[in-house]
Amino acid sequence: MDGETTRTTFTLLEAAALLQVHPETLRRAIKAEELLAAKIGKEYRISKTDLEAYWIAKGGGALFDDSPRPQGPALRQGQK
Repeated sequence: MDGETTRTTFTLLEAAALLQVHPETLRRAIKAEELLAAKIGKEYRISKTDLEAYWIAKGGGALFDDSPRPQGPALRQGQK
């Protein structure tokens, strides 16, 4: 995932592959305004920030290695 962490935008197909979902799932999320995307010509471009925000809103964790990690008490409960 090294090359993906340096990217700032993804096509719809790249984003779908990264999240392991069908492209139509993301297309529907864009149309429902759950996922922000720019339409350039006939193609969508999704920013890294917006893709991760969508993923976290759906219950996923940090998507990229350079993403901030939560440091709250919820993480410390399982640690000894």
